[in-house]
Amino acid sequence: MQESEVVDLLDGQPRVERDGVGVHPLGDFGAPAFDQLRAQEFPVAGVAGDAEVDRVRAGVVPLPHAPHRPRSHRAGTRLRAEPVARVSGLSTAALGEWDQGKEAVMVFQGEVLLIGALLERAQTTPAYEPDAGVGVHHTAADNAARCTVLLAAEDTPEACWRFGILQTLDDYASTLRRGGTALAAQVFEAEPRPTGSVQLDAAFAALADYLAERDGWMTPVWATDPARRVDGWYPSVPEIFRAEAERDSPRAFRQRGILITGRSLDRA
Repeated sequence: MQESEVVDLLDGQPRVERDGVGVHPLGDFGAPAFDQLRAQEFPVAGVAGDAEVDRVRAGVVPLPHAPHRPRSHRAGTRLRAEPVARVSGLSTAALGEWDQGKEAVMVFQGEVLLIGALLERAQTTPAYEPDAGVGVHHTAADNAARCTVLLAAEDTPEACWRFGILQTLDDYASTLRRGGTALAAQVFEAEPRPTGSVQLDAAFAALADYLAERDGWMTPVWATDPARRVDGWYPSVPEIFRAEAERDSPRAFRQRGILITGRSLDRA
């Protein structure tokens, strides 16, 4: 290993001089430069008041993940051993051994369970009970109103498919996780006002019908309006996938003239 010497830059940040060439002290570990990532820009919830631990967890000072001495890794970062040990799960004694070039060993202190015991614990653990008091943050009507603004600014219905329909799907999924189906259905309770695009008006109705059928709640009356229909719209479906859309489009969308593939409603 080449010899390294820690020096200070003019702005107070440390660097390593290696054979006369400036090297970022954490460069070997894939850390971003200090001027690109600072602890105060990435506060870590739950560790208030421990700025050093925050810096480790935020990635400003990543833990070593190669055979290396942590002390030289921490050089110039003003980090004491204690916060590094606390975040890494090592004892300060084990970290001290590692500082001296010895292999750090983390001793497992938990309880080893057999598969049968793990299954029993999974079956007896109380199921998650959604809290209906969390409320609905965003609705289909809200997103339709945003689409109206986008369309007035000469955006396309295809763009509003993403910012209106898929956004509503995200809002529904989030509400479903937080409060269950009864609460999630309220995302579609208020009727979305006409957006100025018959394609989008039909799509909001199709999405409500699709999710109601999938999750077992009543399709809202406004979504059954026969006026919410279009003739052959392929939102964000490239030409080469249109035959697939014609074959696989869900009933709620197909009946309203909207043809999508099985991937069109996938979310990252």
